[in-house]
Amino acid sequence: MIVPIADGARLYPLEMPNLANYLLALPEPFETERDTTPLPGIDFD
Repeated sequence: MIVPIADGARLYPLEMPNLANYLLALPEPFETERDTTPLPGIDFD
């Protein structure tokens, strides 16, 4: 399908929203707790 550039930009914007941009735009710092439990080892035998 061939469409004018303006219509294509409206239908398929180059800057898609993503989680990183959403979190960076929050008005206050976003804090979480990190799980420090060690991951189980892998046995390749």
